[in-house]
Amino acid sequence: MAAENENNERDLENRFSPSFDHEGIPACLEWSPEDVAEWIEYLGFPQYKRCFSDNLINGRKLITIHASSLPRVGITDFEHIKFIAEKVREVTGLEDPDWTRSITLQHRERLGLFLEKRALTGCERDAETCEEFHRFLDNMEAHAPAKRVVYPDMQIADGKKRPSIAAKS
Repeated sequence: MAAENENNERDLENRFSPSFDHEGIPACLEWSPEDVAEWIEYLGFPQYKRCFSDNLINGRKLITIHASSLPRVGITDFEHIKFIAEKVREVTGLEDPDWTRSITLQHRERLGLFLEKRALTGCERDAETCEEFHRFLDNMEAHAPAKRVVYPDMQIADGKKRPSIAAKS
């Protein structure tokens, strides 16, 4: 009996540990709502299985789950929210949010952008590959405006841009 439980635990660990294909796409994208509910139970939260299954959260929707969305599915304990959000980032391979990141910077990591796009469903979304998405981003970045634009009517003084003041005649 103990050996059977140990084998079962090892199977669950192999099934639910973060794994990725050759493009870096997480295996959890293929999880059904039942798989996600079992994963939540595996994490130690059997009381939340129903929250995930009732909301039909599959592997693709798991990408959209973060600390702000967990209360909407019925998880309100702050420590549980932090833990589950961290485990979602871990299993999906998404980067930790950087709340101090400037919106003027280039795109954040490409895998996260691709996974967010894949979270949506439909024939077009299903057909797009990670390689095609990278080509799309490369094209967007190649045609993006320069990172720093200095307008002729702006003066830089003390490291701050200010509109130039034309002398009144």
